[in-house]
Amino acid sequence: MATETAAMFKLTGRILLSLIFLPRRSRQGFGLARPQHDVAKGLPRGQSVPVGAIVLNASGLSVLTGCYKARLGAAALIFFLIPTTLIFHNFWAFSGMEQQMQMANFLRT
Repeated sequence: MATETAAMFKLTGRILLSLIFLPRRSRQGFGLARPQHDVAKGLPRGQSVPVGAIVLNASGLSVLTGCYKARLGAAALIFFLIPTTLIFHNFWAFSGMEQQMQMANFLRT
């Protein structure tokens, strides 16, 4: 009984964690993201959006399925999100309401 409950919680956790990354990041893969925003942050035009979409979708699917390299997928998410969050949500460079909005996004990511 306890093993079944633990398995159910693991599956629920995998699904909920993956939902954070898969639907939102799929828009990037279809060209619906804002590449000009990436260029404004100093990233190369046309390369960062597809690479980000591939990393997040592959990692999210890996975590979701749990049967193929789930730990590697989770590690990829961590190593991708840390620099991305620091680049795109640098709240210390803003002031006023924009700083509060960037800090909220920084902490949420």
